[in-house]
Amino acid sequence: MKKFNILFIIIFILTCRFSDSLPESTLKVAIPSDVTSMDPLFGVDLVSSRVNRLIFRNLFTQINERVVPDLAESFSFPMPGVIHIRLKDIVDTSGIPIKSSDVVYCLRRLITEDNPKKTFFSSIDSVEELNERDLVILFTGKKYKLLELLSLPGTSIYSAKNHKENQSFISYGDYALTEWKRGDFLFLTSNRKGADLPPYIHLRVLTNSATGLFLFIRKRLDIFKIPYYLMENPFSKGTKIANVKGKSIQYATIQWGDPCFDAKFRLALNFAIDRKSVIQKVFHSQAEELYLAFPSEYTPDDLKLEKYKYSYNIEKAKKYLSESACYPKILERDLDIRMRADDENKAKGLVIQQYLTDIGLKVKINPMEKAVLYKENGEKKGDITILTWYLDYDSTLNFVDPLFASDSMGNGGNRAFYSNEEIDNIINKSRIEGELEKEDQARIMEILSKENPWIYLWTIYENYMVSDKAFKYEYSENLLF
Repeated sequence: MKKFNILFIIIFILTCRFSDSLPESTLKVAIPSDVTSMDPLFGVDLVSSRVNRLIFRNLFTQINERVVPDLAESFSFPMPGVIHIRLKDIVDTSGIPIKSSDVVYCLRRLITEDNPKKTFFSSIDSVEELNERDLVILFTGKKYKLLELLSLPGTSIYSAKNHKENQSFISYGDYALTEWKRGDFLFLTSNRKGADLPPYIHLRVLTNSATGLFLFIRKRLDIFKIPYYLMENPFSKGTKIANVKGKSIQYATIQWGDPCFDAKFRLALNFAIDRKSVIQKVFHSQAEELYLAFPSEYTPDDLKLEKYKYSYNIEKAKKYLSESACYPKILERDLDIRMRADDENKAKGLVIQQYLTDIGLKVKINPMEKAVLYKENGEKKGDITILTWYLDYDSTLNFVDPLFASDSMGNGGNRAFYSNEEIDNIINKSRIEGELEKEDQARIMEILSKENPWIYLWTIYENYMVSDKAFKYEYSENLLF
C-alpha cells in the first residue's frame, strides 16, 4: 500500500501539469484499448463494438432486451424466409438520405466478403433493393433470430457512396467521429440535441488502471472501469459505482492440435487452478466460478453440477499430468502463456503461472499489445492465451457460438481452434432456430467436460466509477467500456 501511495503522489503531481482543452460539456470516458477498426465487419473487439453503437445505426435495435425497429420504419414477412423492410426518411451525418442501396451494399459486404463474422450471419441468404426506400431480405431460420442479427454491430448501415469512394464510414448514429488520434483518443460530436445526450464525448485510451483512478479523482475522467484490485483502495471509496454482472467470461485457450496437449493434459490444467481462492483473495469476491463456459445466470439449475466447476485438486492435476502423452518431457518445455499487457491481465497471468508451476510445469508469461496478441493468436501462436469474451447478444447460444464453432476459428471467435463435429451440428441447428435448447446445452457441456479446449476460469463483475456529470445522462450506460 505504501508503494501504491507513493505512485499516486507522483502521478498526481504529473497530472497537475496538464489542463484539458476540451469543451466544458464534454463527457470524458476511459477506454482500455484503441478501436481496432471502424469497419463494422472487422471491429469485432469489445471497444470497437461499443464505439460502433455510438456512430452507427442498424435496421433494428435492442431496447430492454427487445428488438425494435430503428432505421426500419416498418417491416413484414410476406412469406416464409422473406422480410420486407421500408426505411425511415432519415439523413446521414453528411445530410444525405438513407437509401435501400446503402442497406443492400452493407449487408452484401457482410455476407460475401471474407471477414471474421461472416459465418455468424450465414442465415442471411441475400438482400435485394425494390426501390429507394424498400428492400427484401431472404433468410433461413426463425424470424426473431433474423431481427436480432439485424440489430448487431456487424449489420451496421452506412453510406455506400462514401465507402466506395474513399473507404470512409458515414452513418446515421447519435455521434460523428470528429478526431481520432490512434493509440491516444477519439473525439465524438453529437448529431442531435437532447437532455439525455452528452454533446461531446472524449474517449481516452488508458491501459494503466492506476493512472485512470488518479485522473478520475482529478475530475479529468467521468467514467472509468475500476479493476478488482483497486476496489478496496481508499481513493475509490465514496464514489458512485455502476455494476455489470454475468455478461462476460474469462478463459485460457489451450492450443488445439498440439499432440502434447491431450485430454489428460487439459484436465491437469483445469484441476490445477484454485478458482475459489483466486476469486476471494485476488478479485475480492468480485467474480464467480463458471460451469465450464457458462456463467451461473446462463446455466439451468439441473446443469449446475460440481463436476463442471473443476474444483482445485493438486493431486488430481499431478496425476493427470503424469498420464499425459508427453510426460515427463513436457516438464522441460517452456509453456508460452499470452495475455494483454494491461495491469489486470498481467496479474491474471502471474496467478495462472504460479498454479501451473506448482504442478511441475515451466511457464513463461508473455504480455502483449492487443492487436499483436489477436493477430498472432489467429496464426496459432502461443500455447495458452488468456482471453475475455463479452456477449454480442443476450443468449446462452452466444457462449457457444462462435467460441466453439469450427467455421469461426481464430479472429472469428474460436481462438482455441477447437473442432468437434457434434458441437458444430448443434450450433448450426441453433443458428437456424435462434436459440440453444436446454438438452443441446447439456450435450455440449458433456462434450466440453471430456475435451476441455480451455482452462475455464471465471466471470468477473465489471465495476465503473461514474461522476456526477455522467449520472445526469441516461445515455451514459452506453459508455461503459
